[in-house]
Amino acid sequence: MSNVPKLRFKEFNGEWSTRPLSSVSLKISDGIHTTPKYDDTGRYYFINGNNLKNNAISLDYNTKRVNEDEYQKHYRKLDDSTVLMSINGTIGNLAFYRGEPVVLGKSACYINLNLSEVNKLFISNQIKTSKVQFHFQSELTGVTANVKMTH
Repeated sequence: MSNVPKLRFKEFNGEWSTRPLSSVSLKISDGIHTTPKYDDTGRYYFINGNNLKNNAISLDYNTKRVNEDEYQKHYRKLDDSTVLMSINGTIGNLAFYRGEPVVLGKSACYINLNLSEVNKLFISNQIKTSKVQFHFQSELTGVTANVKMTH
């Protein structure tokens, strides 16, 4: 069976290859595994997987906050290459990081993609496919994800 798409732009040729997500990422990790010291006046939001909805970080008045010290203590390098994914409870909800002032909890993982290798939207669409979502639900509940992406 050929691994060539039926619909193809003329500047592309050959078969697609399957590669691990780690091969097109600079870093894959998760948030903190402790409870930070909350501060109702803090300017940083403490988020988990349930804050990741429809490719965005969902913040509201119920979202806990932390101060600058807690932010620095639990800092993760997030930037324009970052895709966030829920990894506990509902697995596979995604959000693109857009500079929000956040600290990640343990049920939010981050994937810093090598944007010279892949397109962020392509990777997020691959993660949303029924095949990958089925894999998450059947194999990865409670286990670290090791996903191979096709591109």
